[in-house]
Amino acid sequence: MLFTEEVHQRSRSEDAARAAVAFVKQQSGCDCIRLHLGHETICLSDCDSRCSAPVGVMPGVGDGECNLKTGIAEPRHNSVFVSMDDRGAVGEEGRANLAQTPRGSVWTNDALALLSGRHFGESPSNTYAHCAIQGHASAAFIPLECDEERVGLLELRDRRSDFFSSRSMEAWEGLAARLTRGLARHTLAQRLRRTERRYYSVLDGVGDPLVVSLVGGKILEVNAAACEILGYSRDELLSFAVVDICSREGARRVSQAWDELKGSGQVVYEIDLLAKDGRRLPVETVSRMVDWEGDTAVLSISRDLAERRRLTEQAIESERRLRKLFEQSSDLVDVVNSEGVFVFQSPSSAVVLGYEDGGMLGRSAFDLMHPDDVGRMTERYRTFVAGTPVCAEPVQVRIMARDGSYRVFEARERKVEGTDGQVYLVINSRDVTEQVHLHERLAQSEAYYRDMVNGSWDLITVVGKDLVCNFQNAASRIILGYAPEELIGRDLSELIHPEDVDQSRERFSRFALSSRERSSPVETRFRHKDGSWRVLEVRVHKSQDPRGGVSFIVNATDVTERKRMEDWLRLAELSVERAADFIHWVDAHGRIIFANESACRRDGYSREELLQLNIVDLSPDVTPELWASYWKELKASGSLTVASVHRTKSGEDYPVEVSVNYLVQGGEEYSIGFSRDITERVAAERKLRESQTHLSILVDGVVHALGSLAERRDPYTAGHQQRVADLSYAMGKEMGLEDDRLRGLRIAALLHDIGKVGVPIEILSKPGAISEAEMEIVRWHPEVGYEILKDIDFGGPVAETVRQHHERLDGSGYPSGIYGEEILLEARIIAVADVVEAMSSHRPNRASLGLQKALAEIQTGKGMLYDSRCVDACLKVVTQGLFPSADNGT
Repeated sequence: MLFTEEVHQRSRSEDAARAAVAFVKQQSGCDCIRLHLGHETICLSDCDSRCSAPVGVMPGVGDGECNLKTGIAEPRHNSVFVSMDDRGAVGEEGRANLAQTPRGSVWTNDALALLSGRHFGESPSNTYAHCAIQGHASAAFIPLECDEERVGLLELRDRRSDFFSSRSMEAWEGLAARLTRGLARHTLAQRLRRTERRYYSVLDGVGDPLVVSLVGGKILEVNAAACEILGYSRDELLSFAVVDICSREGARRVSQAWDELKGSGQVVYEIDLLAKDGRRLPVETVSRMVDWEGDTAVLSISRDLAERRRLTEQAIESERRLRKLFEQSSDLVDVVNSEGVFVFQSPSSAVVLGYEDGGMLGRSAFDLMHPDDVGRMTERYRTFVAGTPVCAEPVQVRIMARDGSYRVFEARERKVEGTDGQVYLVINSRDVTEQVHLHERLAQSEAYYRDMVNGSWDLITVVGKDLVCNFQNAASRIILGYAPEELIGRDLSELIHPEDVDQSRERFSRFALSSRERSSPVETRFRHKDGSWRVLEVRVHKSQDPRGGVSFIVNATDVTERKRMEDWLRLAELSVERAADFIHWVDAHGRIIFANESACRRDGYSREELLQLNIVDLSPDVTPELWASYWKELKASGSLTVASVHRTKSGEDYPVEVSVNYLVQGGEEYSIGFSRDITERVAAERKLRESQTHLSILVDGVVHALGSLAERRDPYTAGHQQRVADLSYAMGKEMGLEDDRLRGLRIAALLHDIGKVGVPIEILSKPGAISEAEMEIVRWHPEVGYEILKDIDFGGPVAETVRQHHERLDGSGYPSGIYGEEILLEARIIAVADVVEAMSSHRPNRASLGLQKALAEIQTGKGMLYDSRCVDACLKVVTQGLFPSADNGT
């Protein structure tokens, strides 16, 4: 607003420009603002008189050349512009360097050091003189450009050494842009007068809400940003007072601010504006008193406080991150002086090289270099310091770490001049040790992969479109019998089977013309060097060769043996299908998932019908509970054989023997069953059992007949063998003998005295004592019994048991005098039973001794004459009343 009013009141270009900048100067507090237009320099600030008067041409500008469009001399020879064009953006914010913005402005916060003629000619410039006189530490030069042509220069100076920053330069460049628009035609005054007609467009271009109001509160003018942010139209806002768009607290703060304006002329405060939709908008407002058509008004510019806070937090966070990145960066940013001595060490040096607490400061860089690198780096350093380049090509150098090892760095140097006039080198080094090692490993890797390709069992061949071999790996020796050099340069179609060659060539041609990168695998027959044919599974992959052409990588796997195995597998599958047994796969739930052709034919089902059944449906004697127990047992043992019944589709049941194996395939559990129809075998077994029963009856009859033969010759021992057999059987059962052994034990006990047929009847029935000679004859009866029975197959060692039934553990028995474990268990059982029965029964030469004495006898000889287990079994049997003696226990 003030800008437009000043244009109305002044006609001279100098006064108009001075008035236009006055408001900005008052807002920013810049000490000196000067405008350079060709040969004229205009001071737009209230600084010293020596500065306010025109000083002629800007130092180094010269006469320039007149711009035919504007009438203003172009300062194309101005050394400031030359610096801007040639030097590029150098230096850093806040340092004693010259910095350049993306729009081409240059600025410094140490003008005395950088404007002392080093950038503006050999002799000190008027600008430097003015800076020295006024004590200005900061200076900036902003080009005024219109239609991509420079028409002037805006010069800014201030006594503060940190006055300019990247952000403030953006604001000044905005002002310069506005000034440039005013200089688009002949003079500044002419441009400023035209600006009046564009007042509203300029006002609406301001991004922040702008309000002009009377001190009493009536709103006089607003810009488009105020309408947009508050949600009102311009006419609506012009009908309000300022307090109508403020919160209650904001209205009080506005009144207070206007009271402060009377004394200070400008005040900054925070309030909440009320949007049309009721939103509260926190803003920071700058208000100042202005002259509005002869009345005193208040110009208020508000800025979104939330956004500013956010930007401030972002700036703080950005600075923190940049500092953190610098401190944690693996790159080394170090500074050495002209002698090559470190004067600055970056924090990363401690991490990368281990030099903590400034361990590199004061040391020569050449002392830390590898001896082989010192010579070339010394020459490079001298050349670089003496020359003028800002940066040099990167160089690799080895630097010694604190632990004595060497790290490889890629270094770039940048020459800078310090405030003390000394030349320094800023060295930016990146640790490339791993990269160097990586290149070494890459070479090793290439050799490794070359060996790996040659070590592959697959045939790897590179051919062109003509199928001529360009590369061949060593697998050709194994697969085709050719050395690689024998195949290189050869048309591989010569090795393809005549029946396959035409189809292979056609297939390869189609693939070469297609957009596919990989072909599908195809089995092709190739001739071995020995004349035999090998079946190879061939895959082709397109690849670009080093010369930019297209090559084809052929990967061929020898599947000759696999094909042979597939043939065997098909034969095995045929065998399974044609097998006489019912072969089926069943899952853990009993569902049939495979059945062979024999199963379908025998049970009358189709394969589809069988696959819908459960094993419980097929075997009526198998319940779900029984199947669960079978499955549990199968998983534990791995295999199982059971007898079962199958039911055909017509309802006929027939017996089967099922052998089942457990396996896991693809993470699923299965059982493979082989069911065989055993109808004929069951019938045969039934007949066999009937025969065995009949034979057993016959054998028992023969045994009893033989036993009775001995008893007829010795009537006094009648019933003795039967009682010994009963007692022996009871003892054997108590000791846990199996049925077959118990049967053999009973037969041996029934026949244990069969040998007495060879003892004269006079000795057997002699009522008195038997002589020693007669006793020798009696002792021979076990051997006679053995001779009688040895050729009869009783299904067990019956004859040997009969021969040993008078042997004793200590070897005192007869007829062989064997002892201990040499005596059969059955003979040891009969020995105990024979003693107990004989002592408890009457004999021709004595009366019964009684059962108690008989038991006492075996207890006395337990472990010496008689087997301990047999004695214990006998005592238990007799104690339980399972053996009645001949004298009924007397």
